[in-house]
Amino acid sequence: MYKITLLWQEENQWLYQTITSNEVTKNSRIIRIGREPSLCDIVIKDTTKTVSPLHAGICFDLTTNTFYLNNLTQNFSQPNPILVDGKKIIVQKAPLRIGSQIFLGKKLLKVKTIKVKKQLPPVTINPSIYGIKCQCGNILPYSYLELFCPFCGRTIQSGQIQILKSSSKLQ
Repeated sequence: MYKITLLWQEENQWLYQTITSNEVTKNSRIIRIGREPSLCDIVIKDTTKTVSPLHAGICFDLTTNTFYLNNLTQNFSQPNPILVDGKKIIVQKAPLRIGSQIFLGKKLLKVKTIKVKKQLPPVTINPSIYGIKCQCGNILPYSYLELFCPFCGRTIQSGQIQILKSSSKLQ
């Protein structure tokens, strides 16, 4: 579980946006930043167009409990560099902390808050005994690897673990 808040200025007004691990982003597990609303989770208005339509991505690394910023223009013939805490970022990723300053073109973004709740270690489960019960009531075998229930289309990430009968199959 995480939460990150970015702060920036547009037209002499400070704006901020908070993204949490519970929110659905445009691209799974990446908070995308740029000018284009259809591509980005955090949209920066920039009439000078020094910010790319899809400029940067922030990822959360579960193993280190750290946010990292990636330059999403790195594969362009002329990448649009990013400065993070004074370091130029093109190919490498940059760790973020509270107070980090991010320059996308001429726009300054600041990391206002970061909150991370450490996850409990994974539980070992015997897949032949357990299944996942969707909110619609159908029980899916634990080996089912899709994110959505094939019966109702809901996400099964919040499903309950159920003990299966020995003859249980995908209902």
